[in-house]
Amino acid sequence: MALPETLGFRKPADPTPPTPKRFSTNGEKTEAERPMTATEPSVRLSNGSFSDTVRSLLASFMVNSAFLFKDWRILFFGATYPVRMLVSPLGSLLLQYVSKRYQWTLARVTYISSFEAGMSMIALLFLFPSLSTYLLKKKGLNVSRKDLMLARIGVSATALGVMLTGFAPTVFILFVGMGISSVGSGAGSATRALLTSYVQQNEVARLYTALSIVETLGLTAGGPVVASLFKMGMENVKSGKYGDAWLGLPYFLVGILLSIVAALMWMLRLADGPREKVEEEGIEVMGPSRAAEAEEEFLEK
Repeated sequence: MALPETLGFRKPADPTPPTPKRFSTNGEKTEAERPMTATEPSVRLSNGSFSDTVRSLLASFMVNSAFLFKDWRILFFGATYPVRMLVSPLGSLLLQYVSKRYQWTLARVTYISSFEAGMSMIALLFLFPSLSTYLLKKKGLNVSRKDLMLARIGVSATALGVMLTGFAPTVFILFVGMGISSVGSGAGSATRALLTSYVQQNEVARLYTALSIVETLGLTAGGPVVASLFKMGMENVKSGKYGDAWLGLPYFLVGILLSIVAALMWMLRLADGPREKVEEEGIEVMGPSRAAEAEEEFLEK
């Protein structure tokens, strides 16, 4: 959003004509014709002090990110990213969790990672495309409402699967929970596609940059939080006052947070954008050729 090499794209084109090429008498190129070298920046920042440069960058950042605050839907769905990013540290914790709770060897636990990856691949390759086609063709939803429904299903499935994984008294229930949570593998893509429909075309790249920053912050903060919860659960189990179910404390709390996010998403009733309203009202959007034909028909009448 504030990289120097991208700031020049917002400047209008220079209306002055290009400088004609001039040659010196000795055949060498003049300053006007000499190409810019790699060491010469294409866009120069302010020549003032360091504080002026920082203020300029901050002002540019605020201008470029202002579109994020114009629509509350962007803020809401963007705020769900840090919560969903807590699921990734749970995957890294899974091997230790299964080994401690079910007394499995680490060599045996590694097969669980293959199962989880296989279920996620099935969900992404078959389940989500089938649901997308069903919602579009059978239910008649437009693209935005279809993406919203997929995001709701994905977050709800992740919440239920994580809760079952933490509760699971047996390995069978653990595998069931992992299978259900794998359905949420496509929730991030559906949410990203939904947010794309709420911004202008020239704002999509900046939106993805902002979402990547939020994801990184969520992953950075989520790792220590999940590790601290698992440590707390292990200490409670070692004290002898609580059972092995306390080892699933990180899964319980993350599942609760995901359940809150899923409930809010199901309660939301989002208004359609202009494009969706045009499609639902049956108004024909004519291209250039169709518009020309309609104009000729009108003139003939």
